[in-house]
Amino acid sequence: MSGVTRTCGKEAKGGGLSLPVLAPKPRRSKAGPRRAAVLTLLYVVMIGHFLLWLRYGMTLSPIEPSESMSTLNRGEVNAGFVFFTLAILATLVFGRFVCGWGCHIVALQDLCGWAMKKARIRPKPMRTRLLVLAPLALALYMFVWPTFHREVLTPILSAAIGGVPAWLGDSGPRPEFRNAFMVQDFWATFPPWYIAVPFLAVCGFACVYFLGNKGFCTYGCPYGGFFGVADRFAPGRIIVNEDCEQCGHCTAACTSNVRVHEEVRDFGMVVDPGCMKCLDCVSVCPNHALRFGFTAPAAGSARVKRARHGRRTNYDLTLRAEIVLGILGVALFAGFRGMFDLVPMLMAMGLAGIGVFLAWKLGSMLVTQNVRLQNLQLRRRGRVTALGAVFVPVAALFLAAGVWGAVVQYHLRRALVLDSTVAVPATAYLAAGYTAGPGTASAAAAAIGHLERADAVAEGGYGWSLSPDLLLRLASLRAITGDFSGASRAMQRAIVARRPSDELRAYATQLFVRAGAALVEGNRLPEAVAAYRGASDLNPASGPLRAQYGLALLAAGGTAAGLAAIDDAIRLEPANPQWPLAKAGILDSLGRHEEAADVRRQAGGLGAGQK
Repeated sequence: MSGVTRTCGKEAKGGGLSLPVLAPKPRRSKAGPRRAAVLTLLYVVMIGHFLLWLRYGMTLSPIEPSESMSTLNRGEVNAGFVFFTLAILATLVFGRFVCGWGCHIVALQDLCGWAMKKARIRPKPMRTRLLVLAPLALALYMFVWPTFHREVLTPILSAAIGGVPAWLGDSGPRPEFRNAFMVQDFWATFPPWYIAVPFLAVCGFACVYFLGNKGFCTYGCPYGGFFGVADRFAPGRIIVNEDCEQCGHCTAACTSNVRVHEEVRDFGMVVDPGCMKCLDCVSVCPNHALRFGFTAPAAGSARVKRARHGRRTNYDLTLRAEIVLGILGVALFAGFRGMFDLVPMLMAMGLAGIGVFLAWKLGSMLVTQNVRLQNLQLRRRGRVTALGAVFVPVAALFLAAGVWGAVVQYHLRRALVLDSTVAVPATAYLAAGYTAGPGTASAAAAAIGHLERADAVAEGGYGWSLSPDLLLRLASLRAITGDFSGASRAMQRAIVARRPSDELRAYATQLFVRAGAALVEGNRLPEAVAAYRGASDLNPASGPLRAQYGLALLAAGGTAAGLAAIDDAIRLEPANPQWPLAKAGILDSLGRHEEAADVRRQAGGLGAGQK
């Protein structure tokens, strides 16, 4: 960059020599502190919004573009949807200024970029043809695909083949729009702090270091994907006059990775959709040749088309390499998203972008004599440096983690597809004597196999612990195949992982009781005891369930514990003579006849009282 930033386009002639004129030292941006103040104020407003909710228990819904998904999918018209809509409309007029002046993630990235600059680290962006399309692809997936699936794809496929293939998923019902501007659970759509902090670290420091300033905006932000498209139709742009001398100060000041001096030279304005109208370039121009103004939009401009036709752009990768890395990026995104049931979508996008960058550097180390990772030398003159020797295993481990996650996610996805073909109501498979048909049993067994492989290592799999919802499905699938011991274990894990609702408690109780009965019939008494204990623990005030648990304990040889459970049933239902009579019979079988007689007299008194 020194050759661009230190000399002007003019030459001075004297003494028969033509010498380049040294440009003045680049000035500090006047717009930078102003933007920092605006973005700091944004954080103050965000904190105030949160405190307002803590104080009153209700506040305006989060002003986040992601909230638009609730509007499109569930009809909940909220502040986030209104903000996102207005931001896109404003971008169609003024260009992509909302990102530069109104995004808290941009503020974080600017802070990280400033700190790295102070540490003399200047992250170099990765210039690609295809990977910059990732934000738009994610935006279409988040905001367009659900509606397209429901309103277009489902009707067409239903008419053509009778339904939508299971691997394409289901469409929810058409939403009925309603007011959702005020919320009580402000944090419902946000991750917990132990996810939010790593998310900010990934999308802030990590993305800036590996992918360059505004790295997350360039390669990961779905909202920016829409803003970038809208910017192409906006008349508001950075435009140039005849005073430009191509000194390059504008490009040096830009924190959005835009080659401003080339853009204004070729097009007379900045047409790069990555331009966030920060105005740094305007404020540092020594000749005041740049300004924000209104002109013809980039889309459809004849001048832009002519200039692009003869313009050559230097990319860091070949098209073939970009295609390979793009496929890898999709796999990494699928692997990181939802990993350990924790990683949110946008964090997965940032991790995938970093993974693509690391894969590029690893590949470069195989074919290039000198390779740098920003300010670190990884390979010099064909030899791997000490830092390179550390980088290779760390990068390989990072990529292996993403690929591992993708394999686990494949099994989870495949299990859900197979599960969707197993349409057996709980009233059927929890009834005594139920036997699944061959097709149902085969699909259920295959789904169970995929879930087992995706489960935690401690459970015999090679993934992470299944979520409560998946454990519930696993319990149901095992019950359908007649594996009531496995169904009981899966249900117990689900209940431990999530506090059961009334509906879940009722269903789990039915499954535990059915499992207990089936296991007693199969003479698998210890497992039957576990099943009945599960039902009793869910319903501690139920005398019959406590009695069934006690009878199972007695059958398994647990005399003292079984009698104690029967006593609990008597205590819970003191007016019911059934449990004292049952206890008396048990005591007789144990040879404790006097105790049995006393209990019978007590039961007889209860019966007389009832008469």
